[in-house]
Amino acid sequence: MKIIKCLLSAALLISLTLALGSKPADAEPALLETYWRLTELSGQKVSSSAPQGREAHLILKKDGAASGSGGLNRFTGQYTLDKNDGLAFLPAAATLMAGVPAAMETERKFFQSMAQTKKYKIRQNKLYLMNASGSVLAILEAVYL
Repeated sequence: MKIIKCLLSAALLISLTLALGSKPADAEPALLETYWRLTELSGQKVSSSAPQGREAHLILKKDGAASGSGGLNRFTGQYTLDKNDGLAFLPAAATLMAGVPAAMETERKFFQSMAQTKKYKIRQNKLYLMNASGSVLAILEAVYL
């Protein structure tokens, strides 16, 4: 009888853990409601340590809002999705802080990449932002908080 109770308790604990949202190790992260940290722009690695306190990142909300940071400035705007992995960003508002030239250039390229994005794909924990012809503009990595 004790063995049955232990087995039932273990099964209940496992069921509750799965129901509360633990994701399988091989599952890809969701596009929406995920913190995506910028790791690569135009084929060049981007440092995750921001010289002025923020790492460049992107968060897409279920309501169509896009927000994040270019590394220096925070931005907010909207995005659109379509059924065929289409993703486009509408013009966004951003703060206007200056910084070291390298950080300003990275931010400019990140914002430009978002403006040119027409498609996306998620593979191996990474979000690829691509232009209409499928060329990769930026790569972002999912961060689990």
